[in-house]
Amino acid sequence: MTRRLFNLAAAVSLVLCAATVVLCVRSYFTQDYVYRLLPCQTAAGPSYEAWGLMSGGGRLGFQRLRSSGLWMQDTQTYLAKHGEWGMHWHHYPYAPPRWGNENIWYRMGFVWRLRGPSHWFTLEWSAGAPHGAVAAILALAPATVALRGLKRSRRLNRHLCVRCGYDLRATPERCPECGTVVTRSGEGKAPAEPIVSSR
Repeated sequence: MTRRLFNLAAAVSLVLCAATVVLCVRSYFTQDYVYRLLPCQTAAGPSYEAWGLMSGGGRLGFQRLRSSGLWMQDTQTYLAKHGEWGMHWHHYPYAPPRWGNENIWYRMGFVWRLRGPSHWFTLEWSAGAPHGAVAAILALAPATVALRGLKRSRRLNRHLCVRCGYDLRATPERCPECGTVVTRSGEGKAPAEPIVSSR
């Protein structure tokens, strides 16, 4: 059961990894911003809060912000004024950044920013990482499953137990070391009761 859940998680992770690679390629042509707009109340009166995902320039980011009011002239304020709450998606042509005094981590695509009350927002929190770093993390589980399958295949071809690696040429139906029963397909099935080795 545990292995099946892990394999399912690995499959989902593989799909997300592939989607991240596609987003990475797209991010150098188009910047995407998907966010959810929610109403909120501030000291200045009714306002909005936004939770969003951003993709652009090889970077994938998450952002949460709360506007200090509905007086700014921007797309989110316009939507909030008209009560268009919920999910939204905007995309813009990619524009290469003009670097200033940013540190090396920012230039590599890693972002971490938390700012309190300002002229524009009462809260602004954002975090980001390169698409490549996110894809690498998502690829760990699928790679583990692939390596495990390769190891099992090699042991079967060499007539070894798939669980402990014991030589099964003398006892091809059952491993005398760990008790694993070898099925017709060559797969190993754990014994119902633990087997004590005679060695």
